[in-house]
Amino acid sequence: MMLYTVVPTPVVFPPQPPPAGQWRSCNGGMVLLRRTAQGQVVDRLVSTDPAQYLHPGFQPGSRFRP
Repeated sequence: MMLYTVVPTPVVFPPQPPPAGQWRSCNGGMVLLRRTAQGQVVDRLVSTDPAQYLHPGFQPGSRFRP
């Protein structure tokens, strides 16, 4: 997307606070965990292995079991 404007970038795209949670390393990837009443829940997965995105334990909203 190209945006031709004289408006400064921080005005067009305001800075966002970092996500609240805890990053943990597992199986060559990183997961962002959020603490809930049920325990730790997966919020985000960052990995270079496409097979990890198909793993049911790393789906967003699932309970994290190390």
